[in-house]
Amino acid sequence: MARTFDSLGTQTITGSDSNSLEFTNISNTYTDLYLVVKAKRTSGDADVRIRFNNNSSAAYATGSLYVTTAGGKGSTFLVGLTSGYLTNWGYDSPSSFGCHEVYILNYGSNKHKSWCSESGSQNGNDLIQGIWQSTSAISSIQLFATSGTWVVGTTAELYGIKAA
Repeated sequence: MARTFDSLGTQTITGSDSNSLEFTNISNTYTDLYLVVKAKRTSGDADVRIRFNNNSSAAYATGSLYVTTAGGKGSTFLVGLTSGYLTNWGYDSPSSFGCHEVYILNYGSNKHKSWCSESGSQNGNDLIQGIWQSTSAISSIQLFATSGTWVVGTTAELYGIKAA
């Protein structure tokens, strides 16, 4: 099945550091969404999280597989979260940009929404599967750092995917 990717926009931190990026008024004319985030932190290390439609109820669950550059590896499974994880060990750092690719399936359907993400940085790599237990169509996406801020130049690109 052929798929087409249409750019729905880019959000970039400009002017001063910030801890969040947001896409609003997302059209429901696509099958899936694809999100690419390139982020660098001002200090410390923290996870990248995602929320849909500004919903912070305990309706998110995330499972992950990870490896660290220090030789660690493992898995986690968390339920009852107020936001979804995009990273576990592939988090951003002050010394280099991390890259996060997220595929959000059937975002306009009346079913629970799932996503899978792959993240990598100098700290490690993650494969994450998440679910938002809501039947609402996704019309906005909020990305945020769990602590601190991202530097100017941090970007997020959103694409709509149409199945042919």
